[in-house]
Amino acid sequence: MLGKLMKYEFRSSMGRIGIAWGAMLGMAIIAGVFSRIGLMKIAGNGSSLAWVLSLLEGISMFLYVSLVVAAIVVTVMMIISRFKRGLLGDEGYLMHTLPVSKTELIASKGLVAAIILLGSMLAISLSITLMNSIINKAQVVQNIKAFFEPFAHEPIGIIVFIEGMILFVACLLIVIYKVYLAMSIAQLSDDHRGLIAIGAYFGINIAIAILGTIVGILTVKLSIGTWVVELIKRNVIYTQINLVALMAFIVLAIVLVILHVATERILSNKLNLQ
Repeated sequence: MLGKLMKYEFRSSMGRIGIAWGAMLGMAIIAGVFSRIGLMKIAGNGSSLAWVLSLLEGISMFLYVSLVVAAIVVTVMMIISRFKRGLLGDEGYLMHTLPVSKTELIASKGLVAAIILLGSMLAISLSITLMNSIINKAQVVQNIKAFFEPFAHEPIGIIVFIEGMILFVACLLIVIYKVYLAMSIAQLSDDHRGLIAIGAYFGINIAIAILGTIVGILTVKLSIGTWVVELIKRNVIYTQINLVALMAFIVLAIVLVILHVATERILSNKLNLQ
């Protein structure tokens, strides 16, 4: 059932964000073309044509940057609105009557939100690469080769890269779930939900920071850090990185579970639809 819920979320979310991605990529091509023409210096300095091309280059670049910002804003607003409308608003009357658990409802929205957020990041990166490849293809090819070259010499680096991406996705999910929990806390009130959600979000971050401080103190008191350092010294560099990555993943997973359970408990026991 989780798969069907995620499919529904994708259908409901991809319309607006897809348009934003397409417009951004299209403007990246246009900005790249005008910048390339400007670099070719086909017209003499000070001529009317050079002035027009310079103006078009500036306008296209401004529009491109504006569309990048718009894509980011649309992505963030989509993540917030899909959770609010789907579980806290009008759609909630239907969603909460489906024969699925609250965990599946929340997880479907969180996973789709993370995927779309990653998609926006990839779309922005692709647009920058596309624009730069039009302006200076040789430099882009050189940068790509430089990025992948370490993996050719050290294949184990691919594993490290994958571990880093997993941790990055886990961090994205935590950010999304902090927003979900803040909105869930805010829906307990009938008024000023937006302000309460903002306050709750900052409160959640403070609580996580305090929890991290406590864990750090306990780590020192129990000499866990010394034990880990000694364990790392007995292993090669990539084993060290794998161990650190595993510890980081465990910590992030614990935080993610806490956020998910807190959100699920509120929506199960204290749901206040508007």
